[in-house]
Parts: sequence; C-alpha cells; structure tokens
Amino acid sequence: EALHPGVDMPAGQRLGRSMQSPHDWILQGWRDLCVCVFTPGRGKTGGQVIRKVAEAPGAAVMTSNKIDGMPEIIAARGDQPVYVFDPQNITGAIGAPHAFRFNPLSQLVTLADALELAGIFEAASRTPEQKSDPQFDTTGRGLLAGLFLAAAYGKLPMSTAYVWLTRSDVHDAMDLLRSHGFISVAESVQGVMDQPDRTRGSVFATAQRMASPLMDDSLTTWTVDDEPGARVFDPAEFLRSKSTLLLASKEGPGSGRAFVAALVRAVCKAAEKQANVYGGRLPVALVMELDECANIVRWPELPSLYSFYGSIGIVLSSYFQSAAQGIEAFGRDGWKTLWDAAGIRMYGGNSADKDWLAD
Repeated sequence: EALHPGVDMPAGQRLGRSMQSPHDWILQGWRDLCVCVFTPGRGKTGGQVIRKVAEAPGAAVMTSNKIDGMPEIIAARGDQPVYVFDPQNITGAIGAPHAFRFNPLSQLVTLADALELAGIFEAASRTPEQKSDPQFDTTGRGLLAGLFLAAAYGKLPMSTAYVWLTRSDVHDAMDLLRSHGFISVAESVQGVMDQPDRTRGSVFATAQRMASPLMDDSLTTWTVDDEPGARVFDPAEFLRSKSTLLLASKEGPGSGRAFVAALVRAVCKAAEKQANVYGGRLPVALVMELDECANIVRWPELPSLYSFYGSIGIVLSSYFQSAAQGIEAFGRDGWKTLWDAAGIRMYGGNSADKDWLAD
C-alpha cells in the first residue's frame, strides 16, 4: 500500500512455496528485481514466467524464443488487449491475430536515444567469436546512430539507414541532421566521409554489420507503422492499460532479437516518463519477464538499470541458462552488475559450473 496507494494489488509476485511452511508463498516485492539462473527443463516457464505474467496487476511484458507459455498467457489475459511481436512465426496461428507494427525510430528524440538503439543493434549482430575493435566499433556505432536520428526526423522507414550504408551515400542524412539542428552529429558523419578510403570503408562495413537486421524485409515489415489499417503499438498507451506484450524471436545474428530489445527499451523508457508524471513511481507496477534474456534481449544498458528500476515500479525478472551465458551477453562486468544489483537471485538447479556455484 505504501508503494502503490489506492491500487488493489497483492503483496508481491508469487515465486514458490516455502519448504518450512508449505502453505506460505515466497514473494517478490513490487520494488524487487530478480535475476534467475535456470538450466533447460527446470520449470522456469511453467513455474515462474506464466504465473507472474498472468497475475500481473497492470501491463505485462514477456519475451521468449519459443511458443512455450504464450498460449497460456493469452488465455489468461485475453480479456484485455494482447500484442504479439513474432516476425519469425514462432507462435503461428496463436499469435497472428495479435500482430502489430512498431517503429523503434518513433521513440528517438536525442542523440543519446539513437546511440542506445545503435548499441542494441550492435549487440544483437555480434557473434561470440567476434572480437571487438574499439576504433571501428565506436565510430561505426556513432555513424549508425547518426543515420537512425536522420531517418527518425525525416520520417523515413528504418530500413533507409541500411540503404544509406550499403550505398556509402549519406548526404541526404547529413542534410536532414543539419535541418533539424543536429549540426555536430552531421559534422561527425562528414568526418567519417573525409577519412581515407580504407578507413572510411572499414567504418561503413562495421556500421553495416550492426544494421544487418534491417536487410531482412520480413523483419522491417514490422517497423512500417504508417500503413493504412495497421495496428500500431503505442508504449505510453500500453502502460495505462492491463495489456500484454509478448515478444518472440529466435536467437543469433539475423534474428529479430534487435527489435525485441528495442521494444523492451521503448516500453521501459515510456515507463520512466510516466513514473515522473506520477511523482517518481508508476501507479501500477509494470511486470517484465525477460525469458531467454541473453539470447534475445541484448540491451547493453540493462545491467545498470537494475540499480533503480525497482524504485520506480518497473519490476524486471531476467532469466539465464547459466552465469556463463550472462557473461557472454553482457560482459563479465555487466553480468556482475546485474547479479549484484538484483534484490532477488533465484537458482533453478542442475548447473555444472563449479566456480559459479562456489561463489
């Protein structure tokens, strides 16, 4: 009641029964964020994700790389709007009636927003074997961010950024940036163009790799939000409802995971703004169950957000198959930040990682 006055909410999310007192539930409080390590087949979806989304007091988000749990959640919450993002047809006929469109560029206002979105695409396109290159990765990410910002303010399709990169022709982008007051960003793009041919080619190749999900028409179709009759997802409207957002994608480069992470980010950023309107905390807690987090929610800023999202009513639970998977997705420091900042840490058993178990 102190966290959400005047709202009929249970004391917390039910995690499991107490072995000492089987009639009592162990609860995840409404300001507690959770990190879960469950090896495959340990009841993560059935024992945690489905129940927490089904019982969410307001809007709820679930991510997954398979259909498991989604039919049950649609059945449990189908009396309110359900949105299903599934560009790779994982959910089939079950998810099709709930499809929608969403353009990540619609949420870009500042350069920082564009850099964060470019970082998501960079993380989604990187393979475990790929070594980072501080020089070209940073410059390539900056170039992609500039092109995202230009396309956003020019009201152009998201795929336009990829076209500019493949043609190595960014003059239209620079004109758009200058006309909307992003002079320094335009000069940064011009700086790339003024580099020697070999350096410029390496930067463009790096940015093109990061933007590679935009090459797939089956993915970018979901970002065309101005098509007549299309059902468009509005993060701010979603938060004011008891709607459900289900995000499905396969893992790996070439999948839709960049768009999944972009949607997760968009909802969280909209929730931050709404929390500010209500004095710093959402009137009803937002439940976000990030199943298969390492595979399909590669949002580089996620670990740092664990330190304060609980205080504004964004209740995250992130699921990993192992600590090693979390390290591969977010880096050793990122995983440590995520694990240390979590108010609740849950282990589902069956890990063979002796060093992690010893910790």
